[in-house]
Order: sequence, then C-alpha cells, then structure tokens
Amino acid sequence: MYAAARRVAAEHDLPDDWLNDAVKGFLPGPDAQAQTLYDEPGLTVRVASPTYLLAMKLLAARVERDEDDIRALYRLCGFTTAAEGIDLVTRVYPHRALAAKVQFLLEEMFSPG
Repeated sequence: MYAAARRVAAEHDLPDDWLNDAVKGFLPGPDAQAQTLYDEPGLTVRVASPTYLLAMKLLAARVERDEDDIRALYRLCGFTTAAEGIDLVTRVYPHRALAAKVQFLLEEMFSPG
C-alpha cells in the first residue's frame, strides 16, 4: 500500500507522506452514512459522510487550519448554530470531554451577533 502511495506521490508531485493514517486515532467507529465510490474485487473505496467528517474536524478544532472546512461541512449537514456542532461532537465522541476550544470556536463562528 505504501509503495503504491509513493508512486502516486511521484506521479502527481505530492509529498511522500501525503497518505497519512494517523487519523485512525480520531475515528469514532464505523460511519453508517459513508458512500461507496468504487467497489471491485480486492478494493473498495468509501468516503466518509459530512457529519462524520465534521465531528472529527470539530474534535480537532484547529482554528487556523479548519475554519473553511468546518463552514463547508456545516452547510452540507444543514447546521446553522453552535449548539448543533456541540451536540454532534458529544454524541459521536461520548467518552471524550468536549474541549473548551470547540465551544469557543463554534460560538465565534455560528452565534448570532
């Protein structure tokens, strides 16, 4: 797999480490709403749902990197309030404490004012 990823990197002028599996530590479990993009013997490619991606983005809450992604995923999810994002993170990650930075970020981005 990694050899194939290096070939793709060379072909498309990407960094050698473009395929990063470190995200697996943030995966909350299976995504029941994932879409299958490709399914042939030996290879299935699935893409996570907007709510699944949003939950992971909010858990990370990297203001300087994720604000545009969070706004786009909010639109795709039909969310409009800070409370909806906070509820999503606490539902998807019930055993993790909600970091104050998540609440502050969402209130700054989505509270009326």
